[in-house]
Amino acid sequence: MTLCVKRLICILSIFITCSSAAVKSVSANENELGVREVLENMGQFAGWNPGIPGGIPTVDTIYTTIPPGANVFVINAAIQSAGDIATRENPQVVQLSAGIYDIGERAIILNRSYVVLRGMGAMTIIRGHNVGQGAILIGPTMVTYTSPYAQPIDVVGDVNVNDTSITLTDASGFSPGDILMLDRLANDAYMNVASEEAIAAGGREFNNTGGSGDHDQFMRITDRTTIHGPRSANGLRLVQQIIEVERIEGNTIHLTNTINIDFPQTGAGGKDLNPQVWNTFANQHQFIGLEDVKLQITARSGSSANPNLDSFAWNPPAIKMQLMSSYSWVRNVWSDGTWFDETGRGFMGKHIEVHGFRNHVTGSAFIGSSQNGSGGNGYGIRQMGTDCLIDNNIVDLLCRPILGQNTGGGNVLAFNYVPNAFPTTWNNGNFFIASTRPPLRDFTQPVDSWVQDALNTSHGSFSHSDLFEGNISANITTDAVWGNSGSMVFFRNHTRGTNAMPHPDFPRWIQPLGGIRLGGWMTEHFSIGNVLLSPEVVDMYADTNPQVWAKPDDIAAYSRLVAYRFGNNNTVGDRFSYENFFWAHDFNYISNELLSRESGWSAPSANLPNSLFLTSAPDYFDGFVWPPINPLASSHEDRVNMLPAQYRYMQMLNRTGDFAYTAEDIVENIDSCENADTDTPQADEPVSTDSIATVETDNNDRTSRPSWHIIIPVYTGVIVALGLTGWALYKRNKKK
Repeated sequence: MTLCVKRLICILSIFITCSSAAVKSVSANENELGVREVLENMGQFAGWNPGIPGGIPTVDTIYTTIPPGANVFVINAAIQSAGDIATRENPQVVQLSAGIYDIGERAIILNRSYVVLRGMGAMTIIRGHNVGQGAILIGPTMVTYTSPYAQPIDVVGDVNVNDTSITLTDASGFSPGDILMLDRLANDAYMNVASEEAIAAGGREFNNTGGSGDHDQFMRITDRTTIHGPRSANGLRLVQQIIEVERIEGNTIHLTNTINIDFPQTGAGGKDLNPQVWNTFANQHQFIGLEDVKLQITARSGSSANPNLDSFAWNPPAIKMQLMSSYSWVRNVWSDGTWFDETGRGFMGKHIEVHGFRNHVTGSAFIGSSQNGSGGNGYGIRQMGTDCLIDNNIVDLLCRPILGQNTGGGNVLAFNYVPNAFPTTWNNGNFFIASTRPPLRDFTQPVDSWVQDALNTSHGSFSHSDLFEGNISANITTDAVWGNSGSMVFFRNHTRGTNAMPHPDFPRWIQPLGGIRLGGWMTEHFSIGNVLLSPEVVDMYADTNPQVWAKPDDIAAYSRLVAYRFGNNNTVGDRFSYENFFWAHDFNYISNELLSRESGWSAPSANLPNSLFLTSAPDYFDGFVWPPINPLASSHEDRVNMLPAQYRYMQMLNRTGDFAYTAEDIVENIDSCENADTDTPQADEPVSTDSIATVETDNNDRTSRPSWHIIIPVYTGVIVALGLTGWALYKRNKKK
């Protein structure tokens, strides 16, 4: 193996074998007035239990192995054949060998329950040109805007947060195990208008799309049936949640999950909110897995220079987990947006869309885009489901690395590493080649204040009731571009305040990103136990006169480093967001102190729990400090500890710290190793599958997480010996 490959083994890898070292924990006892109790006292959801109960299941049975070079028809035929015999007790694996699979302008369709498509890590490369709904579909194909969904049934009475049953006018069409959508009209006083009068009248949810705009695509709308549900007879169904039927008594359905936001019959000004349920049939597509592959998906050949002008599919994702999917997963997948095909086409659109119920995306990397323009380009993970888990991922070099859009609540995004967010003004140019990189436009004015969102809880109204825990990102935001959102909880995150990679043409980014930023008109948001900014970032932007709070009418605040910012220079909307923002035990590096709001609520005890959704550390934290963020510590080194995903990324970049890598580094390092002379097996040689990642599950422990014993794959012809033992990585893993 060449020195280049040895040094850059993790730039070509997603997976790291974790040692079995004991977890270092920050002690925390039960709170006198705990975080969950405070949230529940304020009428909020606090019962997160996301993902697949018991963790991702072990699937060992290989149905067939497909040789490299096979086309998409062979792969899809194998998936269908495996699905014919797969059961929950006997799931099947369609195994891809090491090598390249070119699917052209078609999609791999993973639409059979209990079937896993598994590769050999980064040695298994799936290439294609994105077209239609995506390159890899998890769930059914729904190419046209026709819907198989049953007609909605009205709800009887109010449904309140933390309820576990719903009464319907007629439950005879449902059965235990059905996965339904519960939705209602927006609780606004004036149609699609957020105003002081609307707020005074009791309005809570506002949508800016006008009734049938592009961001109505995630909900039921009035003018047609779509892939997101049957036509609504009486308005936009802005608030929604996916629910699962446990049992039925008369017309009352009892649920396996908990209601996470109110669904009342009557809203502001006596408006009829008309909650309804309808069958998504997601239980027909469940326990489907995609594992251990590398994706190199580009824009389809012949598409226009402006991606927003492409017909038929608006910047589709590389991977799409459909609404009609459940209990499914994407694990150990690298979606490489830095790759260009022979025609010069690069990645555009989204890396992955996560819809459906209890789906799980973990241990993966979504990196790079040839374009970071507005209109759906340069997106990493777009989350829209209910009770989904997105954890331990690397998401970088994108316009919007992580964002929610009209989420159904109960989702948890945890322990992800999101170091950079690029401005949408970098459109129609190749960021990875300096000579073609678009120039940096002046984005110090409010019109551009929302274009850099590393971890964006919502870019489409009305997302709600999601937990963001233990992430390290450039910043956290909830924007108001397409409407407002609410009931979001930020717990034990670190927001750095600017990109980890400096601008390639300047010593720093012109606009600091700040810590937490909310758009106008946001309802309840909670920030508890976070660490905002960092000492070196405060020093870097000292000339901007850093301040803890940004004043709504202060235009200069958009080029000033701040810990908290509210709204988009709309005095009424900004004030509403501020009044509905509750913070406690956040440490910020501008005033170098812990901050808590003293009015409007009873703040929780400083004795913070380790987690709001886990009872113990995930297995991938072996050898790492957990919880990783501790605002009560006495030094920055102890407040912010390295994430497993962050450590993987530093190895991928062959770096040990921030401010040390460039986009050119990534491309040059990959290029320098692609043709390396190695002594590893060729793509057509047999490769053992014995060390494919498996999961130890305990069906009695709904909080257990995957137990990883994973190979370290290397790009194009490099594979690490299967006998590599955990102790060899122990000293490298055991870092803060």
